[in-house]
Amino acid sequence: MKELALMKKMLEHLEQEIPLRLLELVPEEERLIRSYPFITRKEMIIALNVGEDDLGNTLMMEKFKEMCDSEKMEVMIVSAKVESEIALLDSDDEKREFMQDLGIDESALEVLTRLCLKALGLISFLTVGADEVRQWLVRRGSTSPVAAGVIHSDLQRGFIRAEVIKYDELMEYGSEAELKKVGKMYLQGKDYVVEDGDILNIRFKV
Repeated sequence: MKELALMKKMLEHLEQEIPLRLLELVPEEERLIRSYPFITRKEMIIALNVGEDDLGNTLMMEKFKEMCDSEKMEVMIVSAKVESEIALLDSDDEKREFMQDLGIDESALEVLTRLCLKALGLISFLTVGADEVRQWLVRRGSTSPVAAGVIHSDLQRGFIRAEVIKYDELMEYGSEAELKKVGKMYLQGKDYVVEDGDILNIRFKV
């Protein structure tokens, strides 16, 4: 009966031509419809394809962002022509220089990736090995044991604590050794909520 009542509530909402993502639901209602792939419940990202001259048009961006915010949609401005020119450049240095000349901080792919992760409620954290740096995805708000479980179930089961390095601080100080000197390496327990860009070293025992 609860599910039927919820369906009627959603139908009334749709009959007003309002997408379901704008309908506020309590956690119990969210659980009831979790298995239904309602299209208008999906997150949306709007990509505006503009000319090179409009890439820095903040007024246009603000106008569309205001409209999209009211509809719970993300928006980005991209110039397909400029992106195709960037893709033809051989080296990363050439690409960065070209983007700087146009006042572009991120490529369209980087912006789209960031917005997709935000829309899906995901963040990324890093692990660093002797010969590998790897990125992992986890739900925003996840604790360190949950993040450990993304790497391997044994790490979550035997979780003791996590050594945490902040990416921005590592870039600022240059090395783990320097971070240790200034007390910027953090030991966190099971209640620590992982933040986007954290570098984790999981201590565990099974």
